[in-house]
Amino acid sequence: MKILITGASGFIGSFIVEEALRRGFETWAAIRKSSSKEWLQDERIRFIELNLSSKAQLVEQLRGQDFDYVVHAAGVTKCLNKADFHRINTEGTKNLVDALLETGMPLKRFVFVSSLSIFGAIKEQQPYEEIRETDTPQPNTEYGRSKLEAERY
Repeated sequence: MKILITGASGFIGSFIVEEALRRGFETWAAIRKSSSKEWLQDERIRFIELNLSSKAQLVEQLRGQDFDYVVHAAGVTKCLNKADFHRINTEGTKNLVDALLETGMPLKRFVFVSSLSIFGAIKEQQPYEEIRETDTPQPNTEYGRSKLEAERY
């Protein structure tokens, strides 16, 4: 089985890479030119450079690949410019999904790593309650809104 993990150089992504390797997947880490490989030292990891800001480039970068699974963990949690949350988290996700569809890649599963931030502060008061799928998202930050919009795509 072949898996592509975006955001592989990040905190969550690097742990997903470790788990994929442990399970015996052919593991591909999607990175940018500027990505650190500090946590991606295992020689079994294969790398692919992806530009999530361009659907056309993604189509070219993904053409000819045959991933069984894609785990999309790429994104930003902090930005100086609030519009960057939408550009990177929402538009980047849309570009990836559209590129995968355009290439006709027969995925078994696409996993999008979202955030509890989509729920805002609804459960932050004591006594704490469990967040449920039936809860209505009420993001109160640009980050949360960008992740929710990407999730809904």
